[in-house]
Amino acid sequence: NWLMMLLTAFTLSFAACTKEPATEKPGPEQPVKDELTFEANVGETTRTSAFINVTPSDLEADYLAVVYPAATVVQCATDAELIVKIYAEFAAYAEANDKTFVEYVAEVVKRGALQNHEVKGLAQNANYYLLVFGVDAEAEYAASTEVVAVKFKTQDVQQSACTFTIKSEVYLTSAALTVTPSDNKQTWHL
Repeated sequence: NWLMMLLTAFTLSFAACTKEPATEKPGPEQPVKDELTFEANVGETTRTSAFINVTPSDLEADYLAVVYPAATVVQCATDAELIVKIYAEFAAYAEANDKTFVEYVAEVVKRGALQNHEVKGLAQNANYYLLVFGVDAEAEYAASTEVVAVKFKTQDVQQSACTFTIKSEVYLTSAALTVTPSDNKQTWHL
């Protein structure tokens, strides 16, 4: 029930904000507040990890940076759908670990720049998105910006040209194998 209430409130918050509110022109006593933006990229990738970089325009702002499979991301037609999916997974994880949604998000929210932050446990030769968006800690971590999405792909296994010469000697109750690689610098397993 809590999850449904959260998702409904989240959806309604987007629906309620469809029209631009009338704003006054800022005067000397009303400074213009810059909208939070992000510079995000994926540096090096390996077969099972990626090194991400995120720099918010306001280094004191709270935001989330997550990596999702591309197949999951493309199923969502809007940022709102994507955020609902992410928050549903966060809520399920929080519940499984006896935490509230807010307690869990407070642990994973980021602040400041991320430089060469390693994300592990990815599948090899797979497409992913780095997703970054601002959150409002005072509003139970509701999304406060558009989602910045950066597509990347993990590396594939590199095939080697190394060959092996195998010699065997068979005895009455045992055998001896001699394996000689064509490239002694190549890592291999028997």
